[in-house]
Amino acid sequence: MHKADTKKKKFFNMKIVWWVLFVLWISGVILLSTIRGDMIPKLPIPNRIFGIGMDKIFHFGLFTTGGILLSGALRISFAWRWRTILLVTIICLSLFGMSDEFHQLYTPKRSGADIGDWLADTLGSTFGAFLLYFFYGFPFIRKRRIPDCLAPEGD
Repeated sequence: MHKADTKKKKFFNMKIVWWVLFVLWISGVILLSTIRGDMIPKLPIPNRIFGIGMDKIFHFGLFTTGGILLSGALRISFAWRWRTILLVTIICLSLFGMSDEFHQLYTPKRSGADIGDWLADTLGSTFGAFLLYFFYGFPFIRKRRIPDCLAPEGD
């Protein structure tokens, strides 16, 4: 097997890994959204930290993960500019967060259509996408070699 064939196979495998992780993340979010409100365990943590509700912090963290995964999957799959990857990631995950809030309207004992949750989702996905951009696409740091798992085939 030639070196180029091995690199192409590794690239293809990393593409699959990024997309599978993203699909698992989506599945996890949907699964969490289907849990009845009275079945969610009450954790021994404060309800608010620095005036921000813990549910908003949870949404932010969850969607930060989604932002990292989707922007990584897009980066390895398409030869798009980072600007496009960031925009697509933020729009897609913002719409997904909106649909998640809509879905929770029909989940027993859950409140849905919470604009604060949707805003936390959007900000979290933005943060996650920019986090990946900062480490692997930021022009001033670009002097570092981009890991093969994040470099599109054309790079």
